[in-house]
Amino acid sequence: MKRLAITAKGAAERWVGWEVASVCLLCLTGAACSPSAESDSTASAHAEGQVVYFDVGLKSYLERPIFDVFVGGQDIGLDGGQPHGGPGGLMTGVQFRLGPQNVSWRDAGTGATTKAVNQPVLTPDMAKHQYLGVHIYPDNTVELVPDDGWPDPTARGEEINRQWRASHGQ
Repeated sequence: MKRLAITAKGAAERWVGWEVASVCLLCLTGAACSPSAESDSTASAHAEGQVVYFDVGLKSYLERPIFDVFVGGQDIGLDGGQPHGGPGGLMTGVQFRLGPQNVSWRDAGTGATTKAVNQPVLTPDMAKHQYLGVHIYPDNTVELVPDDGWPDPTARGEEINRQWRASHGQ
């Protein structure tokens, strides 16, 4: 009569073998290896309320620095004052829901919270891009501009900066 000796190494090898066999079986049945909506961010972004992700660049054209900038309930950072909001920064992988966005920020000098007078909308077409420029203007309006690269100032923002430099002798 043969005795069967199972060592810890042998048990571990059998366990790993079971895991590999289980994954292979799931792949063959399609349960674990089928494409998901997450593999294509635009595929999951077809209806209002769907989640999308952006790398966000904030551009403030306000006179004073701002902080606690929120878009759709997500904190996207802070930005300096004029003439062009400082060097800028980028928040990566920020999660948003498609649809209307409430936008607010706090003034770094007074601490007062301001809410945008408009409610910009994130659309499924915008979700096809990696970057989202959030542009805050002196009239307290906000523009959301999708881009495939680092967000640049808008034409409106460039004009605000030009006027600021002219009025401040720069």
